[in-house]
Amino acid sequence: MNEITPFAQKSVANPTPTLDLDFEEVCKFIDPKKLGTPQEYKHFFELCKMRGMNPLLKEVYWIKYSSNQSAANVIAVDTFVARAGDHHDYEGYESGWYIQTDPKNPNSVETTVMPYGKIVGAWCQVHRTNMKPFISRVRIDAYSTGKSRWGTDPAGMIEKCAIAGAHRKAYPKSFAQLYSWEEMDQAREVKDVTPPKKQEAKTPSQQVKEWDEEKSVKKYEEIKGKKKTAKKAKSEPESEDSNDAFKAEFLDTEDQDERIQLFNQALMNLVDDDRTKESYQNVKSFTEKHWNTLNQNLDKDHRDSLLNVCDAVKKLYPDEA
Repeated sequence: MNEITPFAQKSVANPTPTLDLDFEEVCKFIDPKKLGTPQEYKHFFELCKMRGMNPLLKEVYWIKYSSNQSAANVIAVDTFVARAGDHHDYEGYESGWYIQTDPKNPNSVETTVMPYGKIVGAWCQVHRTNMKPFISRVRIDAYSTGKSRWGTDPAGMIEKCAIAGAHRKAYPKSFAQLYSWEEMDQAREVKDVTPPKKQEAKTPSQQVKEWDEEKSVKKYEEIKGKKKTAKKAKSEPESEDSNDAFKAEFLDTEDQDERIQLFNQALMNLVDDDRTKESYQNVKSFTEKHWNTLNQNLDKDHRDSLLNVCDAVKKLYPDEA
């Protein structure tokens, strides 16, 4: 198993197109109702640049239906397939459904490539050259709202969820944290009951600056607190794993895709707007600290996804990587 992290190696040329995006313009365009948080704006903006997708041209959408929900990044299923086709090793996909053959027996499920009867789910497998198929299996009750297209075409809707999921597994570097419209329909049903707060209007840049300052203050207080107790702890070596929120959350889930997304999110939280050497070192240190845990708890395919995530973040730092 490779113990050297990708941040210890030099990057190859970045094939992702460079986007000239204005942060303020993007924020106003994606969130006219101002439901988002500074962290969500920053994360979406970095994701657009990393993926080479322009939200102003509607290549990617920022979706948040209420202030008490998390934001999501959405593209069309056709975009998943089209962008996958740009990869030289993409060999297409197959998809189908799961149907319940006996109405009285929920375990009487079989697969089919032609929807009929009671549809309980869908599947899709994406093929890449010299690799095992990347398979996504989804249950209809996890996504269906029973309304609109879900009421008239449940087979087509749940199939699209499976297609998006399989392509996300096959190409995490291109599609991590991107979802299809069909996958987000249930979130649209949640109503926001939080009363709006009256406050002075601030630009997205001001919000991000305040959020970064708040993080810095918290970090300073944390360091200050550690210094006060350092003398007491001198004789007791501190465990690297103590209070490690990322490692705890990473090991808490057994879903390999979710583990990759957690790692990707953690790195993006360390990336700053100016791509400073300090933030690159933070990303590098974080990866090195958790590298053994990551490798030991991911299967081979997801270790490949791990390398893809690292390479994508490295490309944000062409002067350092």
